[in-house]
Amino acid sequence: KVKLVGERTVQEKYAVFLDINLPFQSDLMHSGLQAVNATSYFKSLNRFFDIIEKSYGIQVVIASHPKARYGCEEFNQRKTYRLVTAELVKDAEFVITHTSTAVGYAVLNLKPVLFIYTNEMMSLYQHTVMREIDSLALYLKASTYNVDQITNDCEVSIQPPNLAQYDLYKYSFLTSHDSENLTSAEIFWREVSGL
Repeated sequence: KVKLVGERTVQEKYAVFLDINLPFQSDLMHSGLQAVNATSYFKSLNRFFDIIEKSYGIQVVIASHPKARYGCEEFNQRKTYRLVTAELVKDAEFVITHTSTAVGYAVLNLKPVLFIYTNEMMSLYQHTVMREIDSLALYLKASTYNVDQITNDCEVSIQPPNLAQYDLYKYSFLTSHDSENLTSAEIFWREVSGL
């Protein structure tokens, strides 16, 4: 349905960050994992986003996690949107993320993905979140960057998506050839009616 929407949420060229509410992620807390320090986390991300914006001449916008209770203030007044992640990914030049099921939107729209993390994330989540990031990046053959080690724009490269890996992901985890152009409701009613 999102592919059929002609109107853009953001008119200018942009990259989108898929926020996962990391400093306040309840899943981590329920798992007994320590949260990252919010102040240093946002400082690291914003410094990296500044480099991206300067280097590529685009703005970085934020697709807020649905549970996030913060806004544009944490992201140095960058445009922050809630509940329109699919729309934002569709029109973005590329996607920036840690790890998220919303990566599926990047795959479906053939958008390059940069996987990022911080020093603190590596320290706290070496065997959890970092494994997810590394596994997903490896699967998609995408780049991974420690934003705390990036000092200039020459250290970041936006590579086109690996179409074979995107197709593999798409048909392994998101859809099938028979259902890829159907809505969930259409699939449901087709199965219920036996057609």
